Amino acid sequence: MKMANLSVTDTSPKEVKYIDLFCGLGAFHTAFNRNNIIQNNIKYTCVLASDINEGVRNIYEENYGIKPMSLKERETHINTLLNPPIKKKCCETKPTAGKGACWKETRRL
Repeated sequence: MKMANLSVTDTSPKEVKYIDLFCGLGAFHTAFNRNNIIQNNIKYTCVLASDINEGVRNIYEENYGIKPMSLKERETHINTLLNPPIKKKCCETKPTAGKGACWKETRRL
């Protein structure tokens, strides 16, 4: 008796989780949601959103069901996930590259 070789192909989409920093009203989130509707290969899931403006955070929560974190909440949350915590966040733009200069969120409400 000959046994057939059966292979099961996983047809579930791959998942890509992203963080929506400086989320604003959620254009980035909307783009990923639309992409999820258009295609089934990759599912994009927002796992954290953050913005400095409380009014914007409230609108984002109404639209997407995710309460964005404030700057302080985000720093605390991310540092609890990382071991060791990030002590200094640096950007690699031309004016600061290699000089150890760090970028800070300075927008005012």
